[in-house]
Amino acid sequence: MHPKSDFGTHFRQLRKDQGISQQKFAERAQMSYRHVNFLENNRSMPSREMVLRIARTLELSLKHANLLLRSAGFTPSYKATPLDDDTMAFAKSALLRILDHQNPYPGIVMTPIGGLLMANDATLAILSQFVPADELQGINNIYEFILTDKRMKQSIVNWDQLAPKILAFVRQEVLEIDPNSESFQLLHRLESQTELQSQRDPNEMYSLDSPIFNLRFKLEDIEINFFSTYTTFGTPHDVALQELRIECFFPADDVTKKFCNDLQTSSTPK
Repeated sequence: MHPKSDFGTHFRQLRKDQGISQQKFAERAQMSYRHVNFLENNRSMPSREMVLRIARTLELSLKHANLLLRSAGFTPSYKATPLDDDTMAFAKSALLRILDHQNPYPGIVMTPIGGLLMANDATLAILSQFVPADELQGINNIYEFILTDKRMKQSIVNWDQLAPKILAFVRQEVLEIDPNSESFQLLHRLESQTELQSQRDPNEMYSLDSPIFNLRFKLEDIEINFFSTYTTFGTPHDVALQELRIECFFPADDVTKKFCNDLQTSSTPK
């Protein structure tokens, strides 16, 4: 027997979350079924290259591949460069241009679990219709803000449909092996505060490659209606770049389009 390791538990949970049997995984990874079984039960320990093969087969993000490596006792393979680092200036400039071009419609840059990194003028202008402007600077996580702020819950017409989708998104980022991870703690808070449970069935997860949210606000005597899409950086080799999510909201009807244009006009200095 090998020393106690979290790798087998981690590997098994990731495989099960994707609904893949041990036999099917072995075929995809070009491994023997016996070896897969031994790895999951910690009867064998993998090499670094084997961990990376497993990560590729499961199509894990760079962050999750690093965590899988750590669980097997290896150092991470992929770096995570802060967005404010000088080497990331090109990325930050591109993000700012995308957000500026998105005006007069909302656009944000966030992490996969909703950590708010950037927001354009339209986003702040619309949110300030529901929350005092001086409070907006304190928003650190857009998902937590939408789900736990009472004013937002009262203003979002389709909150009951939106909340389970958000929880499913956060659930995709949770690694059972690390209950101290930021995503695990966020999921626990959201489930506790909303009295909802996230969806564990992988067949019910929501794709990042398609419009995922329809967001409907009630504002005085009108309703403004948006749909959103995600954009990510191509095939980055840096955890921080791969983690970035650019979410752009577009008007779903003429009323919303007019509202956004009027709001921009009224807030533009004469």
